[in-house]
Amino acid sequence: MASKVYFSDLRARNPEESTISKIQKLFDKAGFAEFLREGDLTAIKIHFGEYGSDGYINPVFVRQVVEKIRAAGAKPFVTDTNTLYSGSGIIQLTT
Repeated sequence: MASKVYFSDLRARNPEESTISKIQKLFDKAGFAEFLREGDLTAIKIHFGEYGSDGYINPVFVRQVVEKIRAAGAKPFVTDTNTLYSGSGIIQLTT
């Protein structure tokens, strides 16, 4: 059975179709709230970005998912999917 994939063009063309409202609609359309129970500890796994990079999700958009999870009665927390690069000059590991 193929998985359903939901897509939304996140360009904001007017106030009724803002990026924020599209994220909220996408959450609802995907039925994520149906998977949540009262008190569920729920991870929102994102990438916070890397040193010198702008490739990250704006916190304003993540907030919309946090609020939807709270509205469903669950307890959201944000966690990072990070990578440690050796030789970056930022972090040095010694043994």
